[in-house]
Amino acid sequence: ILPGHGGILDRFDSLLFVFPIMHLCGLF
Repeated sequence: ILPGHGGILDRFDSLLFVFPIMHLCGLF
């Protein structure tokens, strides 16, 4: 993720990237 790239879009991409990882951590 590039810093200062697209604001809301960048944050949305980061959520899409982190959410599955948090979900896997929640399962295990």
